[in-house]
Amino acid sequence: MRYTRVPGRRFLAAAGTGLALLLPLAFCLFPCAAQQVHRNSFETNTPSWVKGSADVAYDEQAHSMTDQGAHDGQRCESLRVSARQGSFIYYQYATARAPISDELSVGVWVKSNRPGVQLLARVVFPNERDPNSLDDRLTTLVRGEIYRGPPGRWRHLDLGRAVALVKQQQLMMQAQLRRPVNVTDAYIDALLLNVYGGPGVSEVWIDALEVGPVLEPAPGALTARPGGPPAAGTASRPGRRASQVEFNGAHLLVDNRRFFFRGIRWTDTPVKVLREAGFNTLLCDYNADPRLLRQAADLGFWLAPHLPVATDDARLTSADGLGGEVRRFAEPDNVLFWQLGNAVSYEQSQLVSRSAQFVRSADPQRPLGIDAWDGLARYSGNFNLLGVHRWPLMTTMDLVQYRNWLEQRRRLANPGTFLWTYVQTHTPEWHAGLLYERTSAQGFTEPIGPQPEQIRLLTYTALGVGCRGVAFWSDRFLADSHQGR
Repeated sequence: MRYTRVPGRRFLAAAGTGLALLLPLAFCLFPCAAQQVHRNSFETNTPSWVKGSADVAYDEQAHSMTDQGAHDGQRCESLRVSARQGSFIYYQYATARAPISDELSVGVWVKSNRPGVQLLARVVFPNERDPNSLDDRLTTLVRGEIYRGPPGRWRHLDLGRAVALVKQQQLMMQAQLRRPVNVTDAYIDALLLNVYGGPGVSEVWIDALEVGPVLEPAPGALTARPGGPPAAGTASRPGRRASQVEFNGAHLLVDNRRFFFRGIRWTDTPVKVLREAGFNTLLCDYNADPRLLRQAADLGFWLAPHLPVATDDARLTSADGLGGEVRRFAEPDNVLFWQLGNAVSYEQSQLVSRSAQFVRSADPQRPLGIDAWDGLARYSGNFNLLGVHRWPLMTTMDLVQYRNWLEQRRRLANPGTFLWTYVQTHTPEWHAGLLYERTSAQGFTEPIGPQPEQIRLLTYTALGVGCRGVAFWSDRFLADSHQGR
């Protein structure tokens, strides 16, 4: 899967809250998105299409990647379903925003043992609210080509003239809603395949997908909706992910592209505020409120659930218990990596490494992360992402000493280890108690730090040492309740 950059405007968005101090850093480190062409050659080990809605009872007998008979390259995606009488079985593929225009091109190569497979696209109208859910945008489906002709041959399915298709839908929706429908800035955020070929067994092979121009890399998966297909009046949830997360031995990859996570340890700050501040990953508790996790996923967050395997949590002490918690996690498609502890010691390495095997058995796809205090050589051999951290602010440790400490930790780990760190954004409890005679949970009526410049310098230092991801420790100290700047 790759993105090819084409001429287009650059976009920049910023939000002002108590967390705004991190916005300059986020936009300095990462270029703004330009128009690109999204291509997927389906050469990965994991399928990209996910189950959608259906009006027929069916069994998914197989869904995998295969190296047999690909249209282009070495692999393609294949699936086999056995269905009863009905009309549609949708499989969905999330893509980046593809604006409706005369230049838009959408197509995919398909092979099937039966005619009838059809390409569709979901169109979002950003200036129209869903009358059934005013917090969401109005969406509709537009229909492309149908697989016809002799079965068992590859055929390219094209969406056709998107502008004309949207105008047709506009007229139908205006008649249905009995009011004008504003289609300005409409865009596609997901593709669908109706793989239903009639009662019985249908086999479908998918390869060489292309959508363009798009405005940004794909934000992630589209979850399957219960009930009928997405149509006029259904909610748009472009933040959901179907992206492939991998670790290649040195780098964290999302859809075969290196990914730098800008995380924050999430406690009680509204997730929308955190998203607007530029974070892309939440380090959260594995048993967090499912409703809040779903909201974070809908906003496009990656999640790094914390499984404290070195504590006395009875649910995390056995293979069955730990695997069960992993499989019951509310938003599995949005997991970037599983984090198995903070500041773990060398003495805990045997316990933690055994737990890592249990997690890998339950979820072999996602990388594993750990934040270790010592024993870095052993932990870097058993985990994909090795975290280290230290709080230098409000102590005698200066920035040069902090840099040297991070560099020393990098050298203590195995060569080439993926190193990440927490950045201090809080005042330690002992400091707050000594000077203010209160705990940090009570909040503050005046700014007590850290200062924005301190946080920026700590972050730049971590990047200079070679950290390939950063997470900020306290969302509370960046929020208004703690007079964050």
